[in-house]
Amino acid sequence: MVIENLWNKIDPIPATVEQLKRDLKEGKVPELPYFIVDMDAAKKKISTYLESLDLTFQTCLVTANYGNGKTNLLKYLKLLFSGNENIKVVFLRADVDQYDLILFILKIIQDNYLDDIKSSIIQLRENNYNTPDLVYSYQDGFAAIRDYTTKLFSEDDEDKLARLIYLGTGRLYTKNSFKEFDLEQLTNFNRREVLVLFLNILSANNIYIIFGIDETEKIQEKSKPRFGHFLTSYRELYDLSSLIKGHFLITCFTDSSGKSSQSWIEEVNPAFSRRIVDRIVELPIITKTKDYKELVQNLNELFETKKSPEDIDKIVSSVRKKGLSKNSEIVKSICTELFEVSEQKTLDDLLDQYGIRELFEETRERLQLENAFARLNVKFFDPL
Repeated sequence: MVIENLWNKIDPIPATVEQLKRDLKEGKVPELPYFIVDMDAAKKKISTYLESLDLTFQTCLVTANYGNGKTNLLKYLKLLFSGNENIKVVFLRADVDQYDLILFILKIIQDNYLDDIKSSIIQLRENNYNTPDLVYSYQDGFAAIRDYTTKLFSEDDEDKLARLIYLGTGRLYTKNSFKEFDLEQLTNFNRREVLVLFLNILSANNIYIIFGIDETEKIQEKSKPRFGHFLTSYRELYDLSSLIKGHFLITCFTDSSGKSSQSWIEEVNPAFSRRIVDRIVELPIITKTKDYKELVQNLNELFETKKSPEDIDKIVSSVRKKGLSKNSEIVKSICTELFEVSEQKTLDDLLDQYGIRELFEETRERLQLENAFARLNVKFFDPL
């Protein structure tokens, strides 16, 4: 799949620019999902995954220290694909109380894409789509959801179809709910296959989802066993990825331990580590002068501070000398200097701004006639 304009600057939403300025005045670091500076290795890797968005299920684990741009990356992708009918981006924080990743993604689909699932089922049924292709021809564990899948594609009533989908996601789970459709009760064990079914239903109708899950470290902070279970469910999803036609999962983790990403994952879940090691994307801090300059230029354009090339070079030099350790700190420092410089107006600018140039010239001429500027050291400074 060709993704047009990927990593290009995105036009900002005008209403948000004023909010960003207010955030700066309050000392907050502004959210800037309009561009991604530096991170060339990360962008190259993620580009590869996005190019296969319509072929097979992709996943990566984005890691970085606090303030280095994980959330900004997810919000950039969400903004980039906004309005795209075929590519949808959902961005959520990890839920510390729902640490089974597969069940969490089913909940995301239920809350955000119920109508897409329903319309896709109806469309595929009208096109006489070969349903077994969606569920690995009912081989192995998929045999357990044969009756459920058949019922899903034979239901004409939209309300009943929605309830059937809820049986799959787990929103409806009692025996009576399944009895209504003469189905055997599904368990959480079967929901791995149900997730494959739902994702394949969407991709068969040319709808692809990018799942962005942020702050997964909160699960680890809550409980090590919970985080271990989270990684185990992640591994199970990865093992099913070859059976899913499309979609992309990006999970973000902030680690302040100082260890490498691979080492702490291996400590918690070695089996998952072996699978994900090549799919870890690390976001570094900005270090190169050219990247600093690009960032200053982008911010100068965004906030319309109208700085000259000389001013931009001075800001780059000033901020680099501070030796800041987070990208968010660099952004905040640049913004502060941009606005400080922009407030240093010349006397001519101020006279024109307040419409007092004529009064100023008349006053200066009168004072000169009165010899007011002679021997200022005696008349003014000495008394002070």
